[in-house]
Amino acid sequence: MGSERRRHPRIPYGQRGWFEAGAITLYAAVGNISAGGLFVKTHAPLQCGTRARVRLPVGTGELEATAEVVWESAAGGMAGMGLCFVEMDVSGRERLRAYLDDSEEGDELP
Repeated sequence: MGSERRRHPRIPYGQRGWFEAGAITLYAAVGNISAGGLFVKTHAPLQCGTRARVRLPVGTGELEATAEVVWESAAGGMAGMGLCFVEMDVSGRERLRAYLDDSEEGDELP
């Protein structure tokens, strides 16, 4: 407990995104994002192991990826779910990396 398991630094993210898994579609706020995944604020998280199609505004474009829910909680101040990116095309990776690099340098968040 208390040990940091994250491999990538998290950047606060103030935008909403679309999360689609089968017949379920969520439009929810993203709390933070990294090269490895993101935290989605929701009181109706998807179950661990669920894969979802993710669409987020990033920079001047849209990021599309497939992500897997790796943890979820519907209670307390951290209600939401953590997703790990599992598939993303090269242009999406480049767009995300540029956004993260700009944000780490102190540029204004969206």
